[in-house]
Amino acid sequence: MKPFPYGAFPFVRLLIPLLLGEIISLLIPPSIAYLVGFVIVTFLAVYYLHFKLEWKYSIRWITGLLINLTLLLGGWSNSYSSKATSVVFDEVKPYSGHVLEVLKNSESKQTLKIQVTELKEEQTAFFYAIVYFTKDSSHEALLPGDNILFKCSLQHVLSDSNPYTFKYADYLESRHVIGQFFLNQSKIVKLKSTFSIEKYFYSIRLWSQEKLTAVKFDAKVRGILVALLLGNKTNLDNDVKLDFSGSGLMHIISISGMHVGIIYLLLLFVLGGLKSKKFGNFKLIITLICLWFYASLTGMTPSVFRATIMFSILIVSKRLNHAEYNLYHSLSIAAFVILLINPIAFINIGFWLSFLAVISIVYFYPKINSLVYFNKPWNRFLWSLFSLSISAQIGTAPLVIFTFGYFPIWFFISNLIIVPLVPFIFIGGLMVILFPLDSVVNLFIWSSLNDVVMLVVDIAEWINRFHFSKFAGLQLSIIEVFILYLAIIFVIIYRNKKTFINYLGVLVTFLLFITINTIYCYNILSKESIVIHEINGCSMISVISKSNDIYFLDRGVDKVHVERSVMPLWRTSNRSEINKQEILNQKILPVCNNNLFGVIINGDMNLDYLNSIKDKINIVIVTRANTHKGIINILKYFDGHKVVFDSSFSKNEFTQLIDSYSITCGRVCCVSVDGAIKID
Repeated sequence: MKPFPYGAFPFVRLLIPLLLGEIISLLIPPSIAYLVGFVIVTFLAVYYLHFKLEWKYSIRWITGLLINLTLLLGGWSNSYSSKATSVVFDEVKPYSGHVLEVLKNSESKQTLKIQVTELKEEQTAFFYAIVYFTKDSSHEALLPGDNILFKCSLQHVLSDSNPYTFKYADYLESRHVIGQFFLNQSKIVKLKSTFSIEKYFYSIRLWSQEKLTAVKFDAKVRGILVALLLGNKTNLDNDVKLDFSGSGLMHIISISGMHVGIIYLLLLFVLGGLKSKKFGNFKLIITLICLWFYASLTGMTPSVFRATIMFSILIVSKRLNHAEYNLYHSLSIAAFVILLINPIAFINIGFWLSFLAVISIVYFYPKINSLVYFNKPWNRFLWSLFSLSISAQIGTAPLVIFTFGYFPIWFFISNLIIVPLVPFIFIGGLMVILFPLDSVVNLFIWSSLNDVVMLVVDIAEWINRFHFSKFAGLQLSIIEVFILYLAIIFVIIYRNKKTFINYLGVLVTFLLFITINTIYCYNILSKESIVIHEINGCSMISVISKSNDIYFLDRGVDKVHVERSVMPLWRTSNRSEINKQEILNQKILPVCNNNLFGVIINGDMNLDYLNSIKDKINIVIVTRANTHKGIINILKYFDGHKVVFDSSFSKNEFTQLIDSYSITCGRVCCVSVDGAIKID
C-alpha cells in the first residue's frame, strides 16, 4: 500500500495540530503566561533560523515543526474562557444584555442566549447566559442584536439528576453558558438594537416558519417540515422523534449535507451546467450565494457548514476546470475552517458524526457498491441506496452507540423506502414557502405534500414497531469507541496491504475491544442498586438486581418522562427484560435485591405490622400519599433508618415538614432537594 500522500493534501497536515491544540485546551485551559512564553520562544526560534543560520534544505523540517507548533498554539489559545471572573449567583443585580441567539420561540415565551455585563463602575467583563423570557402580547419579541437592561438574580442551571441522563448544565457549560435568568416584559428596558446578520436570517426563518404554520398541515407534518427545511426541531411531536430515531431516520429531519446537496442539484437544474462559458461566472456567484444563504438560514450547524464548504470547493474547481477534486482534501479544508471559526465545534457530536459519515461513505461506498452488479436500473438504484446506508453506518455506529445507547437494526429498510421521497418533500416544502398561500401552486401542492409526509410518519412508526427494531441497552466507553475506530483503520490498512503486522493489528484491536467490553459488561451486570428517580410530582423507583429487574411508578408518569429520565439507567445496565409495577392503592410495597431491602410506604398504616422485619430494612421510601401525621409516625418508627421522601414531594413541602416538626436531617433526605438517589 502506498503511503498517504500528505504533500498533496496540505490541509490534512494543518488540521492535525489545530485539532490537537483544541483538545489540549479542554485538559489544560490556556494561561496568559504560557501563551506569552510560547510566542516568545517561537519568535526567537524563527529569528535564529532565518537570520543566524544559513538556510539548508536538510533542515526544512524545522519550518514544518514551527508551523505545527504555531497551529497547536492557535488551537490551544483559541478556546474560549469567560472574561467574567467574579459572577454572583442568587443575588439581584443590574445587568445589560445583548441578544445573541433565539433558541426557542412560541406565542408567549422565548428562550434566548445573551451576552451579559454587570452594571458597575469600570466593568467590562462579560459572560453568557440563557434567558427564559415571558412575552407580552402588546410588545414585540426580542431578536438577535437587541440590547436590554434588567435587574434580576442569576440562577444556576439545573440538570436532570437521574443516572446516565443528558446533563443540560454540562452541555451549556461546554458552550460557555454559566447561568440562567427568568425575565418578563416588566423586568426589562429595551435599548436601541445593534446590527446583527443573525437577526436578518432569523427574521427570514421566522417568516418561513409562519408560512408553513399558516398552511393547513397536520401538526406532525408541520413539525417535520420545519425541521427538514429550517433545522428547527422544537415543534416535533415526541412520538415522531421516537419513531424516527428507532427506525434510523433522524438524519432526514436533521439539516445535513444531504439537504445542501438537494439545494445544489436544484440550482444546477435551474441554472444549467457550470462549465458553460456563457454567464459562467454569474452562475458560479449565484450558486455560491444561494448555498451560503441557506446555510446561514438554517443556523450554520457543523454538518451544513461542512457540506457548504465542500460544495463551494467543488463548484470553484469545476469552474476553474480542475480535473482532480479530492473529497479528503475538501473535508480537511472544511474541518480546518470550522475549527478556526468555532473552536468548540469539535465537542459537538454533530461535527464528528457529519465528518465520520462522509469519510466512511467516500471510502466504503465504492467498494460495497461494486460487490454486486444488477442489469436493471431500478435494482442498481436500490442497491446503491443500500450500499450508501451501510457505508455511513460503518463510520458512525460506534459513536452513535456511545452517545445514544442503542442502534437501529432496520435502518437499511427505512432508508430504502424513505430517502427517495426526501427530495420531493424538500422541494415541495420550499415551493410552499416561496409561493403565495393563495397561489395555484400552493393549492395543488399542500394536500399532496401533507399525505406524503404522513406516509413517511406511518412508515417510520411501522418500522419502529418491528420486533427487535433496535439493539437497546448497548453501552460503549470512550476507550472502546477509540479501539473500534482503530480496528476499522487496521482493517482498511490490511485490506490494502496484507502483511502479518497489519493482520496482527486487526487481531489485537478486536481482542482488546472484546476483553474490555466483557469486563465492563460483567461489572455492570454484577451491580445491584435501588434508584429513587427525580420526576417532579411523581413517584418512580427502579430496582436493579441480578435476578429480577423492576420499576415502580404511579399513574402520573407518562412515557416521555420514562424515556427521558428512567430508560438511560436501564440501557446502561444492559438489562434485556424489565418488569413494571404501578403504585396504586397499595400502602406498602417491598423493594429489594440481593444486597438491599427496602419498603415503599404509600399511605398511612399501622407500622407495628413491620416489627418482624424492621431490623432488615435498609431504606424507607415515603410517597405523597401519606398524611403529615403518618409521616411523623414513620420518622419516629424508623428512627436511625435511611428515609427518603420521593419526588412526589416538592422542595417547599419537604422544607415545611422539616421546619414544622423539627425533623433532623441526618438520615432523612428528599429527592426534590438532593436530586435522584442511587443506593448500591
